[in-house]
Amino acid sequence: MRQIVSDEKVETAFDWLAEQGGNSAQAKAEKELAEGMIKALKAEVFLQSEGTVAERQAKADCHPRVIAGIKEFARAAGADNFHVNERKTHTITIEVWRTEQSNMRSLGVLE
Repeated sequence: MRQIVSDEKVETAFDWLAEQGGNSAQAKAEKELAEGMIKALKAEVFLQSEGTVAERQAKADCHPRVIAGIKEFARAAGADNFHVNERKTHTITIEVWRTEQSNMRSLGVLE
């Protein structure tokens, strides 16, 4: 029976999960911080602006500091998504390996 997931590949998956936990948490925290900063920056610009509510909202939405915050959020969200996707990929790799091991044991290929 041919294995889909090699022992080396599952070891790599375990290593990644063990080593990247802190980086994954940091990426998520940076995304959440960036999201909060956008709201705070918009509120600050809104409160410092004059005009109707719609005009003040428009000024806040297109303010350079808010735009910079949106770009930072996009960067942070990309990093967070990378970690989420990698974690899922490595977890699936391990699950496939476990299923293969179980199947091979039931066929008597492994003891």
